[in-house]
Amino acid sequence: MLRECESEFVEIMKKETNEDYKTKLNLNETEFLTPDQGGECGGVVLYSLDKRIVCNNTLKSRLDLCFEELLPHIRRVLFPAKKAVK
Repeated sequence: MLRECESEFVEIMKKETNEDYKTKLNLNETEFLTPDQGGECGGVVLYSLDKRIVCNNTLKSRLDLCFEELLPHIRRVLFPAKKAVK
């Protein structure tokens, strides 16, 4: 599956940027995600070689993102604005 992902990346980057990008994906089979990193729920975390770019796509990170995006709506439901008294 890694080779298919590499090919798809090259195709997408060529289509979006009109540049030829290459990538080499590796599976780290010695270090596993810990529960606080979202490892108990599943998903994947991608790192660049120098670890300056991180793409966290675990179920926990996705749920945290949804929660943060819904906070304004949750606040409005729990604490509706009071109507001005005339």
